[in-house]
Amino acid sequence: MKKLSFSLLAMLGFFAIAFISCKEDEDPIDILPPSVNKPGDTSVDPGATVNLSFSVTAPGGFQSSSVASSDEAAATATISTDLSSNDEDGTLVVTVTGVAEGQTTITLTVTDQEAQSTNSDVVVTVNPAGEPGAPPTISAAVLDTISGGSLTVLSDALEATNLFGDLSSADNITLFAPNNDAFTALLTELGTADLTALVGALGADGVTTVLQGHVVADSLTATEVVALTDSVATLNSEAKIGVVVDGNDVFVNGAQVLTTDIKVANGVIHIIDSVINLPDVPAGPKTRVDITDADLAAGQTYNWTADNDYYLTGLVYVEDGATLNIAEGTTIRFTEETGADNTSALIVTQGSTINAIGTAADPIIFTAEADTVGGNLLPSDWGAWGGVIILGNAPAEKGGVTSNISIEGVDSNENRAVYGGSDAADNSGTLQYVSIRYTGVGIAPNSEIQGLTLGGVGSGTTIDHIDIYSSNDDGIEIFGGTVDINYASVAFATDDAFDFDEGYQGNIQFAFVLQLDGDETVYDQAGEWDGAIPDDAALFSAPNIYNATFLGPGQSSTGAQRALIMRDAFAGKLGNSIIEDFPGIGLQVEDIEGTIDSYARIGTAENGFQIEILNNTWAQFGGATDLASLVQATSVSDDLETQEDETFNGESADIVSELTDNANEYSAAAVVTSISRNPDGGLDPRPAATTSATTTVPQGMMQVDYRGAFAPGEATWLAGWSTLSKVGILFE
Repeated sequence: MKKLSFSLLAMLGFFAIAFISCKEDEDPIDILPPSVNKPGDTSVDPGATVNLSFSVTAPGGFQSSSVASSDEAAATATISTDLSSNDEDGTLVVTVTGVAEGQTTITLTVTDQEAQSTNSDVVVTVNPAGEPGAPPTISAAVLDTISGGSLTVLSDALEATNLFGDLSSADNITLFAPNNDAFTALLTELGTADLTALVGALGADGVTTVLQGHVVADSLTATEVVALTDSVATLNSEAKIGVVVDGNDVFVNGAQVLTTDIKVANGVIHIIDSVINLPDVPAGPKTRVDITDADLAAGQTYNWTADNDYYLTGLVYVEDGATLNIAEGTTIRFTEETGADNTSALIVTQGSTINAIGTAADPIIFTAEADTVGGNLLPSDWGAWGGVIILGNAPAEKGGVTSNISIEGVDSNENRAVYGGSDAADNSGTLQYVSIRYTGVGIAPNSEIQGLTLGGVGSGTTIDHIDIYSSNDDGIEIFGGTVDINYASVAFATDDAFDFDEGYQGNIQFAFVLQLDGDETVYDQAGEWDGAIPDDAALFSAPNIYNATFLGPGQSSTGAQRALIMRDAFAGKLGNSIIEDFPGIGLQVEDIEGTIDSYARIGTAENGFQIEILNNTWAQFGGATDLASLVQATSVSDDLETQEDETFNGESADIVSELTDNANEYSAAAVVTSISRNPDGGLDPRPAATTSATTTVPQGMMQVDYRGAFAPGEATWLAGWSTLSKVGILFE
C-alpha cells in the first residue's frame, strides 16, 4: 500500500513538472504596440499657438509620451493634455507655438507599459510675419491721382463703413503708415511733411506724437476719431494704411495681427464688429496656362503652381507613371469648349500619381471657367464641367470582372479609363484641402461624372479635407477600393452625396452633407450605399462610416423621401453620427425574398462583415416620430427612380431592433445649432449641446467623445477654406 502511494505521488509530481514546463515553453501573448491617429498637417502664425489632437490606442497600457520639434527656431511644442498611466485609449493634445517663418516636423512618441514606442509626425508651417513699415510700392499713377491736395480720395470706403462707430471717448487709437520713400513722396505731393501734418491738415486736433515710421499715437475722443476717417484709409490696391484699436497693432501690409479682436486675412480687416474691405496688395498678374490631353505624357512629372491660372479643355489624363504635383493656392479651371469629349475633366489613371496638397490658408480649387472664386456663382450653377476622377489598382468587382473595369462617365472604349486589381494598398497620391465646384457633366445623359469619382483607389492614398460644392450628380462616388476619407463635405449635389458600389471597403470619418431644398431635380439620398454587382458577388461594400453629419433638404421637400438606402448586399457600419432635417424616413434597407440582400446582413456576418447601426442621433424627419417609424424594409428590386410609387412589403423588425439595441435615438427637436442654405452666415452644423454617448470606433479611426462631424463649441474644420465658408453660408 505504501509502495503504491509512493508511486502514485511520483507520477503526479512528474506530470506537474511536465505541465509547468509546457506552460513555460508557450509563447507569450503578443501585445500590440501603441497606435496613433494623427491630425493633418497645419500652419500657425509667429507668436500664435495651434493645438494638435492625437487619438492614441495603447493595448499594453499607456506609460509615457514625449514631443519634439525638428526646428525649434520655427516652432516649439509641448504636451498640454496627456493620458494617464495604464490608459488604453484617449486623446493627447500637443500645443505648438509659432516662433518664426519656416517649417518644422512635430514628432510625438508614445510608449506603453511593455516599453513599446510609436512615433507620429505632423508638419507645421509657420507663416511669414510682416513688419511695421513694410514698404509698399506706390506707382506714379497713384501719385498723380491724389496730387494737387485732393485729400478726399483718401478712404471714402473706410468712412462709409463707420468703422469707429462703436468706440467711446475712452478708446485709444494708433495710426500706422509705411516708412519708405514712396510714402514720403506721397506726403510731398500732398504738401505735408509727415503724417502728423497730414492729419492736422484734415482738422484733427490732439495728435501730438510722431514715432519712427510715421506712426502717430495719442488718446483721442470719439469725435476726433471720426474726424480721422478721411485720413486713415486705403490709398488703392498698392498701398494701405493700417488702423490700431486699443493699442493692439494691426500691420496691414502682409503682416499678421496679434490680437483676438482684430483679424487680417485676404485684405479684410475685422475690428470689433465692423468690417472694412481693403483690396490685397497684388502679387502680380497670373499667367494663363492652357492644358489639353496632348500636353501630358506618361512617365513625366508636372508641377502646377499658384502663380499660374490653369485652364483644362476636354478630358485630360495623367497617364501611367506620370506625377502631377499641384501647389497650395493653385486654381484649376475647366473650359466649356470641350470638343469631341463633350466635357472637361481631370482623370488620374492607374499607375499615375496626383499630389494636390493645399492648406486651410491656401486650398487648391478645381472649378468652372466662369467661377471668380469669389461667390459669383449660385449653388444651382452645377454642371459646368465634369469632375475629378482617380483610378487605382485596388480590388473592385463588377459582373465578375475584377480588373480593367471601365469607369462611369467616360467612353467605355477608352483603355486609360479603367480601374481594379489586387493591390489593396495601392497609392494614387494625396488630396488635401481640395475644393471641387460646379461639376456633373458627362459624355452623355445618364453618364455623368461626379464631383470626385474614385475607382479602385487603394489605402495608400491620402484623402482628407475635401470640399465638393454644387454637383449635377453625386458628390463623391466610390467604386470598390480601400481608400480612407477624412473631413469630407458634400454640399448641394443633385443626386446622392456619398455613393458606394462594387465592393468599397474603406473608412470614412468626419463627413458632412448639406442638401438643397426642393424637388427631385435638386437632391436625392444623402447616402446610396450599394454592395455588389451582382448581389451575390464575392466582393461587396462594407465601409465604416463614423462621425458624419448629414443635413437633408428640409422636412417639406418633395424629392427623395429617405436619407439613406442600403441595398445589393451592402454590409457596412454607421456610427456616432447625426442625421437631421429630411422628409420621409431615415433608413431604407433592401429585403428581397430568395436573394442575397442587405437586410440579411443585419446581425448576420458574411466574411466578417455585417450591417451595424450604432449610437446615432436621428432628428426632425417629416415622415417619422420615433425609431420604429424611421426605418423601412423594401422588397422592390427595380430602379430607385421608380421606388417612390411602389409598395414596400418588407418586414422592418430587424432594422428597428438594430437601432433600439445600439443606442440610437430619435429627436423631434433640432440637434445641430442652425441650418441655412443661403449666404447669411446661418449654417452652424455643430451640435447645440453635448451629444449622447458614443461607441468605440474601428481600428485606424479617431476616437472622439461627440456624435457628428463637428465638436461642440469648437471651430469647424470647414472654416476659412471651404466654399461654404468662402460664399458666406457657414457661420464663423
